[in-house]
Amino acid sequence: MANKNNKEKKSFWQTLTQKPEFLQKVENNKAFKTIKAIWSPLFAAVKIAIGAVSTVLLIVIVCGFVFAGILGEYMETDILPNASVVLDDYEMDAPSYVYSVSSNGEIKVEQELYASTDWKKATYDEIPAALVHAAVAIEDKRFYEHQGVDWVTTIKAFANMFFGSETVGGSSITQQLIKNKTGKDSVTVQRKVQEFFSATLVEKHNDKKVIIEEYLNSIYMGQGCRGVKSAAAAYFGKELQMLTVAECASLISITNNPSLFDPYSEDVFTYEGQERNGKERNRYRQMLVLGEMLSQGYITQEQYDEAVAQELVLKSGISEENTWTVCAGDGCDYAGIRSTYGESGALKCPKCGTAPKITEDNSQEVYSYFVDAALKDVARDLARRDGITEWNQTIWEDYLDKINRGGYHIYLTLDQKVQAQVDKIYKNLDEIPKTRSAQQLQSAIVVIDNKIGDIVAMAGGVGNDKVHFGLNRATQSDLQSGSSIKPLTVYAPGFEQGTISPASVIKDLPMNYDDGAWPRNDNREYNYTRSIFTGVVRSVNAVAANTLNKIGAEYGFEFARDKFGISTLVDQDMQFSSLALGAQHYGVRVRDMSSAFATFANNGVYREGRTYTKVYNSKGEVVLDNTQETREILSEKTVNYMNYCLVNAVSGGTGSGADFYDVDVAGKTGSTSSFRDRWFCGFTGYYTAAVWCGYDTPETINTTGGSYNPAARLWKKVMEPIHDGFENIRLYDTSKMTTVSICLDTGKHATEACKTDVRGSRVESVRVYPEDSPSGSCNKHVQLDFCTVGEGVATEYCKEFAKVDSNVKIEKKGLLKLTKNEMQEILNAKNYGLVKSYTLENYVYLVDGNGKDGDYKGFSGKINANTTAPYKTCKRHTKEAWEEYQVQHSQPTTPEETQPAAG
Repeated sequence: MANKNNKEKKSFWQTLTQKPEFLQKVENNKAFKTIKAIWSPLFAAVKIAIGAVSTVLLIVIVCGFVFAGILGEYMETDILPNASVVLDDYEMDAPSYVYSVSSNGEIKVEQELYASTDWKKATYDEIPAALVHAAVAIEDKRFYEHQGVDWVTTIKAFANMFFGSETVGGSSITQQLIKNKTGKDSVTVQRKVQEFFSATLVEKHNDKKVIIEEYLNSIYMGQGCRGVKSAAAAYFGKELQMLTVAECASLISITNNPSLFDPYSEDVFTYEGQERNGKERNRYRQMLVLGEMLSQGYITQEQYDEAVAQELVLKSGISEENTWTVCAGDGCDYAGIRSTYGESGALKCPKCGTAPKITEDNSQEVYSYFVDAALKDVARDLARRDGITEWNQTIWEDYLDKINRGGYHIYLTLDQKVQAQVDKIYKNLDEIPKTRSAQQLQSAIVVIDNKIGDIVAMAGGVGNDKVHFGLNRATQSDLQSGSSIKPLTVYAPGFEQGTISPASVIKDLPMNYDDGAWPRNDNREYNYTRSIFTGVVRSVNAVAANTLNKIGAEYGFEFARDKFGISTLVDQDMQFSSLALGAQHYGVRVRDMSSAFATFANNGVYREGRTYTKVYNSKGEVVLDNTQETREILSEKTVNYMNYCLVNAVSGGTGSGADFYDVDVAGKTGSTSSFRDRWFCGFTGYYTAAVWCGYDTPETINTTGGSYNPAARLWKKVMEPIHDGFENIRLYDTSKMTTVSICLDTGKHATEACKTDVRGSRVESVRVYPEDSPSGSCNKHVQLDFCTVGEGVATEYCKEFAKVDSNVKIEKKGLLKLTKNEMQEILNAKNYGLVKSYTLENYVYLVDGNGKDGDYKGFSGKINANTTAPYKTCKRHTKEAWEEYQVQHSQPTTPEETQPAAG
């Protein structure tokens, strides 16, 4: 029974699972078999994938509950506490102030400094609607729709970054504002997530007007401007309210990349397929901005066409007539630029007739060579404080930005009175000496107060066309010094070394003839020998070179660089052309020269001229104390010697153009090859100033109205007025000095023979300290009877003729003992400008190396043919001439033939 049932059951299942006949036919079909072979593995893969996804989803769900606690803690501790941004807590650019202090203690604000130099906040009402629309159109078209983050552009930005696109972007105006305010712009996930939350919170607590106002006040606009108000003045010379649609689009174009789209930039490179300068690149982006404004409905087609057609005119700084002025009348709401109030001196509101209240024009940019130089000094000192020793443009800009943002208080050494006089001369081109060049003669000056050693005034160029942090020729330019360097490299070091004194006699002859005669004197003449005193007063190149050879070029080089602080000297300058003639490898700076010469006015104590004294932070704490380090580098004797020479260089030498007579003036001129650079570095008892004149493209300076040193003339124009009413201060002390008469051929005390030299007196009176008085008297001059008619040493026949002819004069004359080597030295220089008196035949008394008489034949080798006399004798009054005279006058007597003895 059981078996039977089992059998029946089996049959039942067989019946149940047996396929219908039509399906069996389908399965046996070849096409079906092919489809099944393809589908089976695909279906298996789908089942596996579904299983995997389900598994992962299950894991995510399970882990999510665990991770939620960790994420929540991360958000709570790292993101949300730092996400809140209160705009008022990030007031942009706490201003720094630069002060000057007058002699009576009055403190004056010279300049306010903001981030990147100039920042002026504009209210929303001051900002033109076109400027707001331009920013929104090009930077954040959904600004008025999103709540801080534009998720459309953000997702696109992530996609672009994922697929390697160069265009990333994605930040909304709100996000950019947060970065500008906080300075946080690192590329990290945490920072970006925090920025999203911050932007949302800023939007929650601030109106869109507030956000766009803060944004337009915070963006960097190039040219030392942060914010659109300063930029409007810097680029178009306009108040913000007066900008046109075209100008608004141009300004907003700059924000994308200030260095790329700065319309002032003259850098030309390929941009969007064409060679373009800054103005052309700005124009290209301006068209993009205007196009977006048109397409988004912010401007009409007519406004677009008008903006495209407008030619932009660049102008830096707002002129007085374009300054925005608000009417002071009660209840009057008129506001407009100054020129709408009428002509200067009769200003009245065009609406109510009230005279406007005029305040100082803070929109006008302040350009000052002095402030620029001081800010660079402060920036460099801050960098040094931070351990930065290498200096470049990037570091300089970084520290300038820190200064302008940091709320510092910088106290300058500027003297308003002195600077006013510098400006009076240097800003007025009519005061600048005229030349025959098509170029404007340029000049630079640095004035130092001797009492404190501070720089109190400067100008780095002439005229009013100063640009912010432009070329300052007083502090930045390396200029060939010419002879103005000689006191620093040759004479003061020589005095200090004790090798020379003003009475020392040095050869005024070329050092070599390798390429003609070198060095050449300015007047192209040589005088064989000169005193150091005359070498300084007359600025004799050959004397300087031969003196440097005496003291040593290395000594002179190190003295000027290490003691006088001539910082631009390099190893290549350890040569005669650099140190004795002022043809340096790079050059020197006006600032350094002024500090160096002030040493002579400060009793030999060197102080590097400073532009500021102290810098305080916003809390009143001292950040930098610029106390000067002083070093005594010159003795009292050296100072007296140097000042004695330099005073005479002005009163009766090459620097006479700087003398203003009421006050003692000392100084040194300088001229380079072909007169391409002209200098005067001088001082009184009160001030020292170095002045350079030249062209930015070097060429010979040919002044009109006579040949003169334009640097000396400018020095006088600045310095004389600021000394008005001052009592004279003597610059050297003669109480410890004595006057000596020296022989210019030996440097020893002069004798009567030196005074009666055939060539003229060879005696010079010079002041020296007693210990530097020459030892001994001249031993090279001899005095003999000299026939003035025969121009030679007198013979007995000259004396006989003198008895009978009143025209024949016998005088005591001095002859100079020279050796053949010394004569050859003179002959070498004969054709190179040696003064002719030194090649006369009749002043020489030839001796050998031991001082014994020689057989003198003269420079030409033709005189004294029949005698062995050591000098030229008179050839006119001979034995034959006397005998003939006797015959004619019946006087048959004949004197003994003797030669006069040296006396």
